[in-house]
Formats: sequence, C-alpha cells, structure tokens
Amino acid sequence: MSPGQKPKILITGDFSYSRAQGAHVALGLAKPLRDAGFSLEFLSRHMDDTGIRSDFQEFPCHYAPNRLPLRGWRAAFRNRSESENPLLKWLEQVPAGHFFALIAYPGSGATLAFLWRLQRLCVAKAWRLVVVVTEWQKFLRNGLRTLHSSLAAFMDSEIQMRIVNKQIRNIIAVSTYLHRYYRKSGCNVMHIPPLIDTQAEKWRRRQPIESPKQDLSLLFSGTWGRDRLETIIESVERLRTEGHKIVLEFLGCGPDDLGRNPKLQRLMSQSPPGTLRFHGWVPAERVLPITAAADFGVLLRDHARWSDACFPSKVAEFQALGVPLLCNLTSDLDQSLKDGENALIVPHVSVAELMNTMRRALALTPLERERMKQCSFQRAAVHFDYRHYVSPLAEFLNKV
Repeated sequence: MSPGQKPKILITGDFSYSRAQGAHVALGLAKPLRDAGFSLEFLSRHMDDTGIRSDFQEFPCHYAPNRLPLRGWRAAFRNRSESENPLLKWLEQVPAGHFFALIAYPGSGATLAFLWRLQRLCVAKAWRLVVVVTEWQKFLRNGLRTLHSSLAAFMDSEIQMRIVNKQIRNIIAVSTYLHRYYRKSGCNVMHIPPLIDTQAEKWRRRQPIESPKQDLSLLFSGTWGRDRLETIIESVERLRTEGHKIVLEFLGCGPDDLGRNPKLQRLMSQSPPGTLRFHGWVPAERVLPITAAADFGVLLRDHARWSDACFPSKVAEFQALGVPLLCNLTSDLDQSLKDGENALIVPHVSVAELMNTMRRALALTPLERERMKQCSFQRAAVHFDYRHYVSPLAEFLNKV
C-alpha cells in the first residue's frame, strides 16, 4: 500500500448484488468503515440479470460466478471441500499487499472448508480476517429435504460455530447471545445489529403504494420456515370471521412456498377471500413502497437458541420506513422495541395472545397509529443507524 492510500477492506461471502439476500449485512458494514477512513470493495458470486443494485454502485463490486454444478459422489466431495470455490479462486490471484483486511459473511450456505481455506489464504497473504456471525443454525433447515443432507449441514455448521470461528478469533456478532458466547472463548468480538443509513432518501421520502382500504394491514417479509406462520394465519382468519377486515400480505415468498407445509396449505385453502395477499419476489425498487404501505410488520418466533442468536434484519427496515412491529420478543428485540411506542408486543406465542394483540392494533385511532409510525422511525435512527458504529468498528479492526 502506497503512502497516503486508504487501507482497503474487502467484504465477501454469501450476499447478492441484485437481491436482498445478505445485502443488508454487507452494506451495513461498508458505510461505517468508509466513514472511518477505509476503502471498501465487495466480492460476491450472486447476481441475476438485473445487475448490481443501486445500493452497491458507490463501491467497487467484483463478481466471481459459480461454475456449472458438478455431479456424482466425487463431485459432491469436491463441492464440500470447496476446492473449486470461485471466491477463493478469485482471491488467490490478488497480490498479497492489496487488502488490509477481509470481512467474510459466510451466511447459511457456507461450509467449514470455505472458512478454513479462507483463513489459510489470509495468513499466507498477511490479510486480517474477520467473520460476521449472524445466526446459529437449527437442525432442520429449509431447502434440505433429506435427513442425510440436514445432518451433514448441521454438523458442518456446528464445527464452524464451535471450532473454526474461534480459531479465526475475530468476530462481528449480530446479537448479544453470540457476543457473549465468543467473548467467553477469548475472541476479539464486537456486537453489531443490522445497520442502515436512516438519512438515505429511500427511507425518508418513501411513499407507500396505493392499496385497498383495510381495517388492518399486516406484512410478513422474508422466508417462511422460521416464523410461526400457522399461528399468524389462523389468528387472522379467526378475526376475519368476526367481521374484521384484516389482510395478511407476504413479501418474498409465495403460496407455493407455504404449500410445502401441509398445515399451512390447509390454512390457505380455508382462508376467506381477500385474507392473504402474495407479492412474491419483487424488484428492489418495489420492496420499500410495499413495506411502507403496511400498518404493522408481523414477526412471531419460538424461543430457541437459533432465534435468540440471530437478529431479524427486517426489524431495522420496518422501523426505518416508519412501520411498527407486531411481534413477540426474542433475541435483542426488547432493546429496540417498546410496547405501545414502536411495537405491539405479543406476550406468548399462541393464537389467543396474538388475536388479543391484533385487537389492540384494530382499536388504535388514526392519530395513535401515526404516532407509532413516527416513533418507529425515530427509534431506527437511535438503534440501527450506522453512524453510531463508525469509531467502535475502526477500533475493533485495529485490534484484529
């Protein structure tokens, strides 16, 4: 690195340049590091025909696409060993002094072999390495249809969490649960929740889309497998039969996704017309106005290690758009959500308790709803704005 040149940091891993997948993690770290005086670049292997979304375009973005999938048991071994990983192949060609540090976001799809090979590569090139840990996987995971694949993925994830991450030692943890876990092991660890730029125009001037008038509009955003959707749908259906005009909207998943679960399929089939509305996957420019049109974002999860270890990024995005949450408290949600201010808290995960909380939402006056929206945006600026982490993140990296 020449005199006067900013130290370069590369953020790489399981995020997409074109979809929301992991983008909040990568971008949330890039902006505070940029303001701290580093030069940021990205490396990903995920991008569709829409190209690089506008959020990333202020930074240099490198693309290392996957090769054609290999087949057969030998190919499976090579895939598991990450010997042909395109990100690692790309990094092998980079000169040793090019980067000051690498920040890896493995996501749910990375293997321990990827992290192990990445660690060896960084040692060889004298790059500092930091791993972003955002979840602790449960045994049965979405998309894995066989017991064999579930067991293999679970064991791989456990070794990452319990051994490889501790060997790397430098950890950015999304929750206090993970922060405590790695701190007890003597790691250099920093707790950072999902970060956004609350001063960005996309949050401040976002106008909701026009939609039919409802008594209450709830929005579920993201994948379906983690939340207690059967409880959410049943609660909405019961209130519809009582005469309340409630609609539950889905962003990011469709009826075919939910239909893979027999109970959800049965609930969908018996839903009164107009109860459920599916947007599916939509372009990034449509995500925010659809979200902003909701009265509440809805989130309902069982208490477990996986739910306490993660922190839903959708919470920060809902709050930044002025959309309060209707949810129960897992992870660190009690630090940013206050009942009656920017959220309505469900005391226990059950149909009865959720219906009671929805009735509270129905009873709110227009003025009370507006106050909750204003409070949501204000709390987003306090809890999730990246500017609060500029100096702490720079100090953390200098200790790596």
